[in-house]
Amino acid sequence: MNRWCRGGEERRWRTEKWENMDLVVVLTGRVEEKRRWSGGIHQAVEAKEGLKIEADSVVVAQITYQSLFKLYPKLSGMTGTAKTEENEFLKMFQIPVIEVPTNLPNIRNDLPTLAFATARGKWEHVREEVESMYGLGRPVLVGSTSVENSEYLSDLLRERKIPHNVLNARPKYAAREAEIVAQAGRKNSITIATNMAGRGTDIILGGNPKMLAKEIIEDSLFSFLTHEGPDFEVDGEPISQKVMSKVKVRASSLALLAKTALMAKYVSKSKGKSHTYQQAKSIISESVEMGQSTEKEELLKRVKEQSEMHPLCPSIALAYHSVLKDCEEHCSSEGWEVKKLGGLHVIGTSLHESRRIDNQVSNCTGGKVQIHNTLVFEPLFCISALTSEKLSFLYVSV
Repeated sequence: MNRWCRGGEERRWRTEKWENMDLVVVLTGRVEEKRRWSGGIHQAVEAKEGLKIEADSVVVAQITYQSLFKLYPKLSGMTGTAKTEENEFLKMFQIPVIEVPTNLPNIRNDLPTLAFATARGKWEHVREEVESMYGLGRPVLVGSTSVENSEYLSDLLRERKIPHNVLNARPKYAAREAEIVAQAGRKNSITIATNMAGRGTDIILGGNPKMLAKEIIEDSLFSFLTHEGPDFEVDGEPISQKVMSKVKVRASSLALLAKTALMAKYVSKSKGKSHTYQQAKSIISESVEMGQSTEKEELLKRVKEQSEMHPLCPSIALAYHSVLKDCEEHCSSEGWEVKKLGGLHVIGTSLHESRRIDNQVSNCTGGKVQIHNTLVFEPLFCISALTSEKLSFLYVSV
């Protein structure tokens, strides 16, 4: 049983089974481990919730990041979103920001920002936009500023029976972060993500062949390695789109998968018991790493030798190596189809507190992108605080 309570504008707290209290960042939903409120506030909340009251932490020394960085004689850094904070870097650290030209010309199409009179009007417009892009087969990435907003939009899309993936800090979603991001650039893919997801991640149009190959291996072998099902709260919910039906696997790859599945079944039977879900997942992960770092000839040699300690890993790695080639061909072909449709369509459901976060969302792909930012102001008098530049882009839905 989880209990969520409001704890100020920046953080909430969570009590797990009435044993301990963790701080949660509202904007990302991430749990801040080993962080505690000071000044007796943490103890007061623990007393209120009936938890064991821990001793107050003592701050021996503290320093801001800016002051810490200034202690170094030389400073440098690299990021894709520093240009918007150029004046701050110059004022704080006396360091200029030099913009490195892109290797290829920027073909992203930034659409004007829209403003809505009501939150309901905004979310209806977002749903219509997503539904329109889904009808074309174009992948969509929707950025939200909170877990609640991402799940609210998910409910709206579920009403229209639009398949989609949600990526936020809840364990059942965060555990599948890599798989969800890998499919975000595929045809007909709809992904709803919060601030915690996708920073520094390139979404490959057509999909990530390495992750797709791993999913095919998991779908083919899990039932032979273990009889346990995943704990959705720990291991994550299954993603909405199955890959086996969409990736054309060659006959040679299917033969290797079938042979490896029979071997997995034999190994489990010889031991008298099947692996746990986590053990099966670990075996596949190790085998995939072996397939990525080892040449095919070496894998064939290891399969013939069949090491007694890891009899399955070389066979699974060899199957992965073969399936990976099929996925690379499929993703390359599907990537060109997505480019013809216009590339990844990115929708920002609201402007973030920092311009840099908006830039991070818009820069998450190297393909053709259309950015469609929607901004809600409630009540309407907040619009008067906008600059004249933003006012020229206003569209109010009543």
